[in-house]
Amino acid sequence: LRGDDRHGRGPVVVCVDGSGSMSGGRELWAKAVALALLEIARRQGRKARAIVFSGPESALSEFDLTRSGRLRGRSQVDLDAVIRLAECFPGGGTDFEKPLRGALEAVREHSLQGADVVFITDGEATISDAFAQELRREKKKRDLEIFAVLVDDPQPTRNTARGDDPMARAARELGKVADRMTTVTELTSEAARELFRGI
Repeated sequence: LRGDDRHGRGPVVVCVDGSGSMSGGRELWAKAVALALLEIARRQGRKARAIVFSGPESALSEFDLTRSGRLRGRSQVDLDAVIRLAECFPGGGTDFEKPLRGALEAVREHSLQGADVVFITDGEATISDAFAQELRREKKKRDLEIFAVLVDDPQPTRNTARGDDPMARAARELGKVADRMTTVTELTSEAARELFRGI
């Protein structure tokens, strides 16, 4: 994750939820969004890293998706890393703070400015007020933006209809730190264009 592009923008760091509830179609959607973001980063000559996360008991899996050097002003994709990302699925629970800390450490480690972090999840977890404050300070200091993509279901379940909506709870927690938020079901709408235009 070294270096900024010619426009002074830092890398794209994509945090992908690999918890058990993401298996099947949700995992495919999340990784499709991650690969679309990789292509945007490549075209902009930016570095791209993916972080696959699950519960607090699981280690983060990190993948640098671009290699050093450019070809005609564009970043070069590391296909081996892309394949490892596609195959990575730890299962387990969900922890929001651990991957956000991992993304923040990647940005801090290389003193990068203008990075974009995209956080893709279907899960529920909490973000402590202390960590939210720390992250907001770092965002301001490093010109860092966080985008959240919630992997929802196009058809609401009976539990959702009764008001037991995990997406609402996830949105509430991620709203403490995210600059923008959308859902997978909105990815064909203006919300998707805004997300990808912002990056």
